[in-house]
Amino acid sequence: TAQSKYHRSLAIQQELGGIQGVGLSSVNLRLLAHKSGDFERALAFGQDAERIASDLGDRDSQAFAMLCIGHAYGGRQEWDKAERAYQRSLALRQELGQANQALEPHAGLIDVSLSAGWGDDRSDDVHAILETLDGNNLLGIVDPVRIYWVCYRSLRASQDPRASEILERAYQLLRQRAELIAGGLQRHRSVDNWPARRMITKEYLHRGGRS
Repeated sequence: TAQSKYHRSLAIQQELGGIQGVGLSSVNLRLLAHKSGDFERALAFGQDAERIASDLGDRDSQAFAMLCIGHAYGGRQEWDKAERAYQRSLALRQELGQANQALEPHAGLIDVSLSAGWGDDRSDDVHAILETLDGNNLLGIVDPVRIYWVCYRSLRASQDPRASEILERAYQLLRQRAELIAGGLQRHRSVDNWPARRMITKEYLHRGGRS
C-alpha cells in the first residue's frame, strides 16, 4: 500500500513539475525499498533525490538523500562508499547547524566501522551521541531506534556497562512507537519488519527482558 501511494505521489509531482516534491517522493520510495531489503532500488531512488536536491541548492534534502545513500551502500556491504555518503551527510548537517539530524549519519559511520570490522575506536562518538539523546529530544530524527541499536552494538563490543541501559531504552522507545499504530497485528508487524527493530526485540528478549 505504501509503495502504491508513494508511486502515485511521484507521478503527480512529475505531472505538476514539482521538482522538490519529486525528490521527496524518491526519498520516501528509497526508505521503503531499504526497509524491504531492495538495496538496488534504494540506491537508485536515493541518487535521484540527491541529484534533484543538489540542482535546487536544497542542502537539507541533500543531507537526507546522502544519509539514504549511505544506508543503501551499507545494505550492499560497500563500506567505503557508505562511509563517504555518511560523511557528506554529516558535513551538510553540521554546516546547517542541525545537531539532532547530524546524529543519524554520525551513527551511520559507527555502524560502518562495526559492520566492516575495521576495529576503529568509536567510543567517543557513541558517548557524544548518547549525551544528545539523554535529553530525549528526538525532533528531526527519522529513525532514532536505529541510532540506539548502533550505539548498543558499539557499547556491547567494548564491554561498556552502559550497553544494557541503552538496549532497555531502545526497546522501550520501540514499544512506545509501536503503540501509536492501531491494531494488534499491525503493531506486531511494525515492530518486527524493520531489521534494527527486529534485532533489538530479539536481543532484548534474549537478555531476559519482557515484551
